[in-house]
Amino acid sequence: MDQVTKNSYVVLRMNLSRELKYVLAVSALSLFVISVFGFVFMSYYFDFVTEFLAVVLGIALVFYIDRYSESEKNKQDRRDLLRNLRVELVTIKGTAKDKRIYTDIWDSAISSGKLSSLISSQQVIKLTRIYRSIRELDNERRLVEQIEEDYYSLPGATLDAAKSKLFQRLQNKKTTHENNTHELNEMIEEILQDEELWLSTKTTAENRSEILS
Repeated sequence: MDQVTKNSYVVLRMNLSRELKYVLAVSALSLFVISVFGFVFMSYYFDFVTEFLAVVLGIALVFYIDRYSESEKNKQDRRDLLRNLRVELVTIKGTAKDKRIYTDIWDSAISSGKLSSLISSQQVIKLTRIYRSIRELDNERRLVEQIEEDYYSLPGATLDAAKSKLFQRLQNKKTTHENNTHELNEMIEEILQDEELWLSTKTTAENRSEILS
């Protein structure tokens, strides 16, 4: 190999060596830059995913707690309502004949608009039926009182026939009222003994005692 060829070969090797070093250097730099950006991106992505999951889980937890609290409140409201209605019916049963009947608990439950959300439709039907009968009996009691008041307010000069007719009407109404009161008391007693009305399959022994006491 002559001297010129040797020199050319040496120059070529030197050029290739410089280019290879340049390529390697650029490749290494590229890998470094990609690694840095990849790490930054993965860190950002991981942080984003972590924060997103934390927010989602937080919202789900708040929602669950809210629903659970609402459910427990509804259960307690239901127990309170049924217990108070039982007390009211027991009171009515003992005083329906001669005294004014108060149905404040039932009227309040109706006015609140929450009755159907607290008890079942079957319970609403049964209670509506009994309270309708209670209201009818109370109207009848007021009618008897009015007839009685009219009778005793008649002047002494009133013809005996007129007084006798009003007296007979009063006696008939009183008899009817007594019979209807007896029937209502039996209806109330029957509904008080209806555990399906007052309890559910999920009622605990403690709640059972609380409602039926």
